[in-house]
Amino acid sequence: MIRKTVMLVSLLMSLALPLLAGTLQVNPEVKKDLPIQAPPLKEIKPMIKVTHPAPGITIKHACMGKTQEISWDYVGDIGATVNILIKGSSSGLVTINGVPAGANMHGSYSWLLPENLTDGKGEGGMFTVTVQAGNGSATATGGKIQVDDPRLGPCSGK
Repeated sequence: MIRKTVMLVSLLMSLALPLLAGTLQVNPEVKKDLPIQAPPLKEIKPMIKVTHPAPGITIKHACMGKTQEISWDYVGDIGATVNILIKGSSSGLVTINGVPAGANMHGSYSWLLPENLTDGKGEGGMFTVTVQAGNGSATATGGKIQVDDPRLGPCSGK
């Protein structure tokens, strides 16, 4: 045991003394002029995905005068706000500007459906939801909301 300890100390000293004296030789194959750098981070392209109503889904019988949830997920820098566009099937456009983008890559907005909402064909109608990044870096279109006039019959928003 003592012999192994002496050999280990001897080995360490043989390495430490030249290092301290500045005479330790470095393998000439190692290139000293290469900087040590981490690989560059890839920039994340801003993207938005409307999650409610999701693309291909229609929320049926939403009532004028009631709220309808609109939600989205995002990655990258979309800015501090989003703009929500709600477009009727033939005309009619509701634009909601400056909605807070959200936090932790998720945002939502409770939209109060106007009492006089029309898609250009009469009261109510079919509307498509689009969410745009406030800084213009991304846009996504979601599903549809079928809006009914509660004066003309029952509506549920499901």
